Amino acid sequence: MTLTLSYLVTKQYSPRTFFLLHWFSFLTSICGVMFLMISRGHYTIDIIIAYFVTTRLWWIYHTLAHNKTLKTKGEHNPVAEVFWWRIFRYFEQNVTSPLPNTYSRPNLKEFSQKFSNFMNRILWSRNRLCSYGDSGNTV
Repeated sequence: MTLTLSYLVTKQYSPRTFFLLHWFSFLTSICGVMFLMISRGHYTIDIIIAYFVTTRLWWIYHTLAHNKTLKTKGEHNPVAEVFWWRIFRYFEQNVTSPLPNTYSRPNLKEFSQKFSNFMNRILWSRNRLCSYGDSGNTV
């Protein structure tokens, strides 16, 4: 399930121009499943059922999340009778449309500055606690 899900995430959320990444992810997933079968870690039927469940849940979720009419209750929506539909609607209520696939580089300078400030606070408080413990221990 994890291998299949990682391929689906890579395929769905990475740009279409990353076709080498898509192929690498696909081949890694296929090889992992084949090695699992060869090592007799699972039965073949387990792997087939896991693939079926994983891909169907993935497609159902994305179909519901990207379709506004399936987020409303009514005669047109038979999915609204399923027990988890209200939970899904609660978590997706503020999402008005599919989120765009936009990518940007992380700001490493800002991250390193925040990380160094965080580490300095930890070290400062640790040194301060150690100095309090040493003040009364003179021999």
